[in-house]
Amino acid sequence: MAKNTNKDNPMKSALLRLGFVIVLIAVFAGGLLYIHKFHPELSTPAEQKTAKKPTFDFYTMLSSEDGSAPTQHAKPAQPIKHPVTPSHHYVLQVASFKKYQDADDLKAKLLLQGYHADVEKINNHGDHWYRVVIVGFNDADNAKKVQKQLEKQEHRKSLLRKTA
Repeated sequence: MAKNTNKDNPMKSALLRLGFVIVLIAVFAGGLLYIHKFHPELSTPAEQKTAKKPTFDFYTMLSSEDGSAPTQHAKPAQPIKHPVTPSHHYVLQVASFKKYQDADDLKAKLLLQGYHADVEKINNHGDHWYRVVIVGFNDADNAKKVQKQLEKQEHRKSLLRKTA
């Protein structure tokens, strides 16, 4: 008598694999039918969905420092504008920075608000500092008006200096 070995019959193994594949296909097809019947919003292609257009509030968020949306009651700043000529004798020092990039950023912000800002490089005992100044004042009264306006709108103290 011949003993039965543990080796599987190749035909039986092929049939088992085929049955497994058929069951997998049936489960997948059943899942698709279930989604189509009970959740039709999931079965529509993405191109056919009516997507809500995004809203961009980038420009409205720029007007506030902390990133919150500005209130409806806020009025845009109306800086006092002065023509820049060489005969001006007063400047407002708004800030002083160790890095030029920081000074240039503040200068750009002030220029966008209508002030005549500039950056001065100062050597103080071997250290380089960059002062942000607002130029263009013939008299101290105009400079003081802008100084008060800057303090009120930008919450920045500034130093009034007379130039040579």
